[in-house]
Amino acid sequence: TWNAAEKLTVESGLRGDYQNEYGFFVLPRISALLKVNPKLSLRLGGGLGYKTPTVFTEDAERIQFRNVLPVDVENTKAEQSAGANFDLNYRTRFSEEMGFSINTLVFYTRVENPLTLAPVSSDFYEFQQPDGFIDTKGVEMNAKLTYAGFKLFIGYTFADVRQHYSGSSTTFPLVAKHRLNNVLMYEVEEKLKIGLEAYYFSPQKLNDG
Repeated sequence: TWNAAEKLTVESGLRGDYQNEYGFFVLPRISALLKVNPKLSLRLGGGLGYKTPTVFTEDAERIQFRNVLPVDVENTKAEQSAGANFDLNYRTRFSEEMGFSINTLVFYTRVENPLTLAPVSSDFYEFQQPDGFIDTKGVEMNAKLTYAGFKLFIGYTFADVRQHYSGSSTTFPLVAKHRLNNVLMYEVEEKLKIGLEAYYFSPQKLNDG
């Protein structure tokens, strides 16, 4: 961690992983935090990641792993990702009893060598890595309003997840593009907590379209 200036802090890290079947991975990350004033701060960050292939995926679990062939290690690469995000945090107090805070996050992630489950016959499924990538871009907003013993949380996420294979781009299945979550809570300190939750998920595309 480096305090580059009175209001600017830079944090970085470097990790190296060796996996006996897929080799060595170098994983840097970096983020910078700018405290504009006591109420407002900005943060920019990014890094690399990876995931070794496994049969334990949502698609395989959906068919209870029935007739799913093992991963062909010799002809499979690890999934590798690169991501970046920018977020804004603001907090203030309207009075001694009422406070407000909001966080807005913009993010982008790209996954190379994605692993997909595809039928190879009428009976069997096989893990394959099509020529292409998956990327996600979106926005997430979380707001919190407090008054006396009441707390209201409102969160919204927009995620545009697409798969880019063989020159064509399609919507990634089983991901809601819009998600809204709300929680209203009342608390009597150390005595009582009561809450009401409400969620909304937009329609999702199924694997078969």
